[in-house]
Amino acid sequence: MHIVAVDDNTVIQQLLSITFKLDDSFDGHVFGDGDAVMAYANDHTIDVFVIDWMMSPYHGEDLLRDLRALPAFANTPIIILSADDEDHIKAKAKALGATGWMVKPFQPHQLIRVIKKLVQP
Repeated sequence: MHIVAVDDNTVIQQLLSITFKLDDSFDGHVFGDGDAVMAYANDHTIDVFVIDWMMSPYHGEDLLRDLRALPAFANTPIIILSADDEDHIKAKAKALGATGWMVKPFQPHQLIRVIKKLVQP
């Protein structure tokens, strides 16, 4: 399963990399900004995105919107990671096409379960 994650925090990037190595079925790629994700996404088939909501300067909201505008990713699961757990922000992300929401800090095995649940046929 090809997973692309993006977070502007290097500690979270490392945690995501470790998380993806815990499951042999995962082929995870972790990026530090939305521009790198968009460049990578243009040339690859991706099964799941994991996006930090509060990145700068390419905010997670903008990345979510831009990914959903690409026909190849119109239905690809997108999980939002955020330290924020406010209902109105989660509702906004859902309205823009987010499939799931996880609060940081997260447990690696919990993220693995969520990803597998979203990608099950």
